[in-house]
Amino acid sequence: YMTPKAAGNNLVSYLPCDQNIEMQRDWDLIRAILTEAEKKQPGQMMMDSEVQGFDAALVREHIWMLHEAGYLRGKFQRGTAMCLSAIVLEITFKGYDLLDTIRTVSIWEKIKQLAKEKGMELTFDVVKELGSIAVKQITGV
Repeated sequence: YMTPKAAGNNLVSYLPCDQNIEMQRDWDLIRAILTEAEKKQPGQMMMDSEVQGFDAALVREHIWMLHEAGYLRGKFQRGTAMCLSAIVLEITFKGYDLLDTIRTVSIWEKIKQLAKEKGMELTFDVVKELGSIAVKQITGV
C-alpha cells in the first residue's frame, strides 16, 4: 500500500501513506469502510472520519489499500511523513462484489470462524471462497 509522491521531471516515487504506523490488514475495518461508503448517495464522498471505532491513521491506510487494490476510488492529502486525509469517492464494481460477500453479519462471522478453524489468513481470494462456503452452510443449499 503505497501513495504517489511527486518527484522531479514528472517522475513518481511511492511511499506508504503514513510512514509512522505499523500496518496489518484489518478485515473488520475493511468491512466498516465499505459498508459506510455504501450508505452514501451517488456522487457523495465519504470522509475517513466517518468510520467510527478505529484508529484514524489505520482508516486512512485501509482506504489507501482498498484504492490501490481497485475496490474503491479515493482521494488523499499527504503531508511530509503521513497521510492527512483520505476520502472515498466511490466503491468500484469489484468493491461491491467484495461487499456483497461480507455485508451480512452472520455470513461475515461465519467466514471469520471458518478461516480460524482452518488456520487460514484472510486474503481477498480466501474471503470470497469462504463466503461461498458460509452461504451454503447457513442456507443449507
